[in-house]
Amino acid sequence: MRASDDLLRQQADAALARLAGLRERVLPSDDGLVPEVLEELSVALHELQVTADELHDQNEALAAAEMRVASERTRYRRLFDFSPDGYFVTDAHGIIRWKAVGGITDEVIREQIEPQLAKLAATP
Repeated sequence: MRASDDLLRQQADAALARLAGLRERVLPSDDGLVPEVLEELSVALHELQVTADELHDQNEALAAAEMRVASERTRYRRLFDFSPDGYFVTDAHGIIRWKAVGGITDEVIREQIEPQLAKLAATP
């Protein structure tokens, strides 16, 4: 649970406790606006708690998804980096942005491969 989730829950609980105290101070025979306002406030606070719980659940799901993505990224990076073959990741213009070279020198990349990739990227 994140600290912000806990804080929101504590604040909502404290507000509900204050509301309960206000309800006790209102006379049962009071048929004015106060009981109606207190009831509306109670409903709003309950909705706030439900929303806080939903937000907490979404945050937990997001954190779990981020961990899965990070794990998959690490796995992919290892497969890419330790492959016996050379791989290149290029942009739309054929510029190499990332490489895993299986024994290919930077000179070969610069002089032979990059020009060929640039030509391929330039052709429609």
